[in-house]
Amino acid sequence: MVITKFNRVIRSRLVWLILGGLFAFSLVWFVGPNTSGCSPSANAGPEEGILNGKPVSTRDFALARYFELGMRQNLPDLSDETRERIRQAVWRRLAALEEAKRLGISVTDAELATLIRRAPAFSANGAFDRMQYEAAVQKQYGADVETFEEFIRQNIVLRKLQAMLQSAVWHTPSEVAAKLNNITDEFFIEMAELKRSHLAPPPEASADEAQKYFEDNPERFRVPEKISVRYVAFPIPRAEERPAPTEEAIKAYYDAHSERYSTVETNGTVTPVE
Repeated sequence: MVITKFNRVIRSRLVWLILGGLFAFSLVWFVGPNTSGCSPSANAGPEEGILNGKPVSTRDFALARYFELGMRQNLPDLSDETRERIRQAVWRRLAALEEAKRLGISVTDAELATLIRRAPAFSANGAFDRMQYEAAVQKQYGADVETFEEFIRQNIVLRKLQAMLQSAVWHTPSEVAAKLNNITDEFFIEMAELKRSHLAPPPEASADEAQKYFEDNPERFRVPEKISVRYVAFPIPRAEERPAPTEEAIKAYYDAHSERYSTVETNGTVTPVE
């Protein structure tokens, strides 16, 4: 798959400019670099920094920077911000190559030769031409074929590493869409500023004026009905107005309702309550 993708790219006349952008971690799109440190022969000191506990020489760092910029030279001046972005991209490139080496990812000579031999730009009469290949690399980049082949080899390794990461990490479409929306969505906000100074001053009225306004506009101050109630009233005579019952009336009521005032004993005998 990787060789097929490279083959498609190589068929273009601008192939070798495009190859510099194949690196997954590349920030070539932000670049407008100057010539300082772009060439593999640049030298600003014996050691550029430390990566995984190992020193990185200035020459190796310069070569990585040269490859990160797509083997371009004579570039315009850079701002300090762009210089720092390039520097970070170069360190990421070195770190990715180191990780690929640890994982055993490599490119054989046969793979590299097959890729180069399939490029139409290096062919004459339908067959690969070594002299045309060397002349094209020298004309396009001003570099020897060994440097160019190392550039292609590193980019293939980085593409293999990227493919490995993509196959190992799975994201749902909703997660990808959410991330994409955060980057591409545009928001338009319309707002209006209201200050107290923009408001009309509160009206002033005397007590007599307020009273007159109330009397002239009673409906504006009327509270509407909120509850409707229906009820029925039954007159109940007062207890003290009722005559007290006589002994005869009480005894007659008791005799007529004796079952209410009786108890049942354990043997089933009903005994009236005296």
